[in-house]
Amino acid sequence: MLAREPSEHLRRAVRYMMLFLQDKRSQLELRQITSHLKDQPHDMFSHCDIRSDNLAWNHQTGRVVLVDWNWANFVPRNFGSTEFLIDMAVRGLDISAHKNLLNRELLAGVIGFYLGRCARPAGETGEDLRNFRLRTAAIALDLLRQ
Repeated sequence: MLAREPSEHLRRAVRYMMLFLQDKRSQLELRQITSHLKDQPHDMFSHCDIRSDNLAWNHQTGRVVLVDWNWANFVPRNFGSTEFLIDMAVRGLDISAHKNLLNRELLAGVIGFYLGRCARPAGETGEDLRNFRLRTAAIALDLLRQ
């Protein structure tokens, strides 16, 4: 995964998302894609919060481990890879070689979830969290349309 210029990539993704928010037909399509997520078997056990923040490196053993398992659950296939690849794309890494590991319906769900959280009143969350959610939704939308 080679790094891209994250700021330009994010700016492009956010610009597209702003257009998306004005297009009712695209929003309906997103709802339809998301509705199929419930039909997928939830037969994989996953960490459910796979991000670089939840990876710990032990330099003595040379092992990487996942920490913070409080969201772990049974989920549809490619749930973990989708959430991790979104996080890597938000950080500006090129994930194009791994797009086959994305769950399209989950991408649509992530977009709706984070956009819904961004729409809450400003006092409910800090700006850093709001910006994180906005970036995540924009990147997920960018990945969905590719």
